Amino acid sequence: MKHRILSLVVIFIFALLQLCVFPVITLIPITPNLLVGAASAFAIMKGPREGILVGLICGITVDVFSGNIPGTYMLIYCVTGFIVGHFNKLFFPEEVVLPLGGMALGDIIYGVFIYLAFFLVRGNLNFGEYFLMIIIPEAVYTLVCMLLFYPIILGIEQRFTEREKGNARKYI
Repeated sequence: MKHRILSLVVIFIFALLQLCVFPVITLIPITPNLLVGAASAFAIMKGPREGILVGLICGITVDVFSGNIPGTYMLIYCVTGFIVGHFNKLFFPEEVVLPLGGMALGDIIYGVFIYLAFFLVRGNLNFGEYFLMIIIPEAVYTLVCMLLFYPIILGIEQRFTEREKGNARKYI
């Protein structure tokens, strides 16, 4: 239970940073998508089920505070968490490349879905320009920011995993 509450606190902090702080301090007109990073990080560490759950919470948060069509971001974050969560079988806590690659992949998946949901529907067929000018820079910016935040998420996750294992040993 404490693990879930701490996950919600991390999501809340990332939502505040993404929706309130980073839009003010942008150097380029792109902001990092920390919630995709959080959903991808939890998905890689715990699997697709946790990715869907965290994606659901992140998506609802974005829908409530800045969503155009209710449920769109929720669906996009859930699908992103589900896809990235399948890399859980390859995850080792000591390795940083796979989680960061999963976060970049999650951001690219998110960008493609945003293009499909909001731009292609309106008749904007210039995907190449959108990919090079929006998706790739956002993925890189998210990756740089998650380089700072991922070790914190990993440390919290490992600490609670150790405590859960210790509590399980007490009752055996």
